[in-house]
Amino acid sequence: MNDLAALEIAIRTAAALLFLESAFGKFADWRAFEGVVANYRLLPDWAELPVARLLPPVEAAIGALLLAGLLAPWPALAAAGLLAVFAGAMGINVARGRAEIDCGCGRRGLRQPLGWGRVGRNLVLAALLLAAAAGRGGGGFGDWAVGLVAGACLFFIDYGLGYLSALTPRPGGARS
Repeated sequence: MNDLAALEIAIRTAAALLFLESAFGKFADWRAFEGVVANYRLLPDWAELPVARLLPPVEAAIGALLLAGLLAPWPALAAAGLLAVFAGAMGINVARGRAEIDCGCGRRGLRQPLGWGRVGRNLVLAALLLAAAAGRGGGGFGDWAVGLVAGACLFFIDYGLGYLSALTPRPGGARS
């Protein structure tokens, strides 16, 4: 088994699942995502709808290609580029004092406010994808098995942390 190949597969798998989950969450509620894009206040009005309509299929395609290991290194480079753009858009809004807006990460029914932690998470994942893209790829059955399981575990940890970070304390510590 090649540990480096398994690590590259794990990184690609975690990113693939993140992109697929994000895309399908956006597909499920196009209107809400259009509002999220507009709420960032970074694009001219005429560009908001095309970006909101193009981003989910692009994310789905990148996720599928990453998961299948096809056309390497291009899907990893595209994913890293998108994550850097997302981090920049989030960072601009956090710096403007607009951290309360929804990140638009596609988790249906879950409002996730912006923050420097989310910006950092996107930049770290982008850097990991760049490292994976620079790798040699390949790997045998064992590498793929370990990489897919490890990547799925990383995705579910991120997924759980995303839900936990969306929880907001109620005034007075009240619980429901």
